[in-house]
Amino acid sequence: MWGKLPRLFFCSNLLLVCIVVGLIFCPRQIHAEKQGIVIDGADYNSTTTTTYPSGLVNISGNVTPRIVMEYADFAGRFSLNKPDDLSNVTSEALPRITLEYADYIFSINPQKPSLDVLIPPRITVEYADFICDTNLVFPEDLITLITPPQIDQPLQDPPQNKVMPNQNATITVNVTDPEHGVKNATLEYNTNNATTWQTKTMIFNSTSNLYYATIPGQSEGTLVKHRIVAYDNAENMAVEDNNGQYYAYTVHTLMPVNLFDPSDPTQNSLKLSWTQAPEDIFVRYEIYISASPYELGTIFQEITNSSQTTCNVTGLIASTTYHFVVRVVYIQDFFADSNKVTGTTLPTPVILYTPTERTNSSLLLHWTQNNDTNFKEYALYRSSAAGNIGTQIVAITTRTSTNWNTTNLLSSTTYYFVLRVLNIQNLTSDSNQVEGTTLPTSVVLYEPSTHTSSSLLLSWAPNTDSSFLRYEIYLSSTAGDLGSINATVTDQTKTSYNVTQLSPSTVYYFTIRVANSKKSLLRLKPSRWRDFAHTSYSRFAHNKNYFIHIADVDTKQ
Repeated sequence: MWGKLPRLFFCSNLLLVCIVVGLIFCPRQIHAEKQGIVIDGADYNSTTTTTYPSGLVNISGNVTPRIVMEYADFAGRFSLNKPDDLSNVTSEALPRITLEYADYIFSINPQKPSLDVLIPPRITVEYADFICDTNLVFPEDLITLITPPQIDQPLQDPPQNKVMPNQNATITVNVTDPEHGVKNATLEYNTNNATTWQTKTMIFNSTSNLYYATIPGQSEGTLVKHRIVAYDNAENMAVEDNNGQYYAYTVHTLMPVNLFDPSDPTQNSLKLSWTQAPEDIFVRYEIYISASPYELGTIFQEITNSSQTTCNVTGLIASTTYHFVVRVVYIQDFFADSNKVTGTTLPTPVILYTPTERTNSSLLLHWTQNNDTNFKEYALYRSSAAGNIGTQIVAITTRTSTNWNTTNLLSSTTYYFVLRVLNIQNLTSDSNQVEGTTLPTSVVLYEPSTHTSSSLLLSWAPNTDSSFLRYEIYLSSTAGDLGSINATVTDQTKTSYNVTQLSPSTVYYFTIRVANSKKSLLRLKPSRWRDFAHTSYSRFAHNKNYFIHIADVDTKQ
C-alpha cells in the first residue's frame, strides 16, 4: 500500500496540470446548481470547494448545498465548509457529497460546527477504486443527529430460488431507529441490470412490526435486483444493498423435457425416455397417452423422482399407434409439456403349424390368421439351420390367407420356417419356428426279369439321396396290403434282389421302401407286379422311426 501511495501522489500532481487545462478549455463540465456544484462525466477534478457565507442566515427556504460527481476518474480534494453563523439558519440545511464511479479520491472533508437545527450531513461514495482520505468531522453534540436507521436483512416470499414466471415477490424487512424513529422505507429494484431503478413505498405492518412491498411478477429468465432505503425523522439515510451486491433473484424458466421416440416395442408395450427436468423446483412427471394426435389424452403414470427418465407403458393393443407427452409439474402447479411423440406396438404374431402333405420336393404350411386392422403382409422365411430366420421366399398380402405350399425343395432335406407379420408401419412380429423334412426320392420297381417256380428277381432304379439308409423289400399275398418285410439292402448302389422260397403258381405283391436317416416314415400303397405300373403316394405311417418313401409295382408271376 505504501508503495502505491507515492505513485498515486505523483500521478495526482501530473493530473492537476491536466485538470487545470481541462477546466480552462472545457468549463461547461462544471456548473452551479442551487448553491452546490454538480460535475457529470468529468475526467479530472483537482479542487472543489463550496463555501457558504454568513449571508445565508436570512434564507427562508431549505438550503441544499451539495457536491455531486459521477464517473470522474480522479478526485483531488473536496471541501464543504460551513461557518458558525449558519447556526442561526431558520430552516434545515442538507449538505452532502455524493461520489459515484470515481477511480481515485484523495480527500473529502466536510466539517460541521455545532448547529441548533437538524442537519444530516453525509458522504456517499459508490464504486470508487481508491480512497485516500475521507474525513467527516462533527462536534459531539451532533453525533446523535447522524445515526441512520437500522435495516435488517430482508426476507423474500417466495424465496429467491423459487420465483416462478409472472409471480409477485413480497419483500419484508425490519427497520428500526430508537433515537429518531423511522420516517419511511423504500424498496428499489431493477430488472436485467437496467440503469434505472423502480421504487415501491414499503408499508408498515403494525402486527408484525415489519415493512413490506411487492415486486410485480416478471417474465421467464428475468434477473431482478433490489435494495432497501430508509430515512429516519432526522433525515438520516440507511441503505441495505447486501454490501453493494444487492439482493437478487432470477425468475425460473419453465423448462420442458425432450421426449424421445418410443423404443423396445412389443405387442402390448412401449418404452419412453426423456431428458431430466431441473430438480430444485421439480414436483413430478405426468405421462400422458392418447390415441389421437390432437389430444393430450389421459395420465398413464405419475413419477415423483426427477432422476427417473424412463417409463414402460404397458397394457397396449397390438399393432396400434399411440401418442405421448411428458408434462413436468413444477412448484405451485406451474408446468411445461414436452414435445409429442408417436409410437406403434408390434403386430400380433401368428402360430405356424408343422408342415403337412409332404412330397420329395414340397411342404404345405398352415398358420393362424392375423386380425390387426393395419395388416400389411405375411412374409415366409426359410432356413436350413434351426434358430436362423433365413431368407424370405414369399410375401402374401391377403390377410385371410392361412396356408402356402412351398415347392422346389430338395428331397430328404430338413427345412426351418418362420412366418413374419408386417403392419403398415413396417413393424414386424415373428411366429414360432417349425421344422419340416421332405420325403426321400422314390424308386421305380421294375417287372421281375427272372422267375422260377420258387423265386423272383426284383430290380429297381437306384436312390441317390445323401441321407439314404436302406432299401426294404416287403412281400404280401393280398393286394393293397403292405405285408411283411422280406429283406433289407443297405448298399445304396445295389438295385436288385432275388426273392426265394416262394410257392409255385402263386401271386405275390412286392413293395420297395427307401428309408433315410430323418426318422420319419411314409407308407405308400403296394400293388401287383402283373399290372406293369408303379405309383408314389404322400401318405404317412410310422415304422422303426424312419422316414420311408415307397415305390409300388404290381406284377404277375
